[in-house]
Amino acid sequence: MKAATIIALGDSLTSGYEPNGPGNGGWPKFANALFADQVLNEGVAGATWQTGSRNDAISFVQRVKIIDWAKAQKAILFGGTNDYGQSLPIGQLSDQQSNTMLGAMNQSLATIYQANPTILLYVLTPTWRNRLMGKTVGVEEEANQQGLLLVDYVQAIEAWAHYYHLPVLNLYQTMNINHLNAKSWLLDGLHPTPSGHQRLAKTIMAFVQTYH
Repeated sequence: MKAATIIALGDSLTSGYEPNGPGNGGWPKFANALFADQVLNEGVAGATWQTGSRNDAISFVQRVKIIDWAKAQKAILFGGTNDYGQSLPIGQLSDQQSNTMLGAMNQSLATIYQANPTILLYVLTPTWRNRLMGKTVGVEEEANQQGLLLVDYVQAIEAWAHYYHLPVLNLYQTMNINHLNAKSWLLDGLHPTPSGHQRLAKTIMAFVQTYH
């Protein structure tokens, strides 16, 4: 099978969280070392899907307008943890505005397909995280200011992908990370360690190769 060029749209789980450490470059760095495909890292720390965030310029719905989608055969869409963390609304599947997560996802998809209608898309849910920043209670119990748990965002992203018949990988469930082993895989309760990024790369690329 011919190697593909893959755009990885994401937040700090994609960009990498250690500016001078082995985790710099995130999971795409490990994917490029382990697989023939070329993964282009379009992760930006703090990015959300939607506007209304702490920095709308880096939101996915804005950044998809300036990425050259025509240069890739595939793209991975990996976000949502900051929408939860910043207490932003999920919205409805029918939303077309950019200030809900699902509305921003709808806008983003239309923008990507306008630039490259034959691109193959792969959707990822947020990974499990230990807690909201500054909190002491786990994400299974700690609702954000919208009254929503992280799993609510996970389920909304899955439903969105199913609506558009896009392959979706539930990383919240499939990364084998929980409160008992989190310190082995997560630097700070959210961002992967280098070994966590390597596992993430293998998990994501195996998923992409399943739906080639």
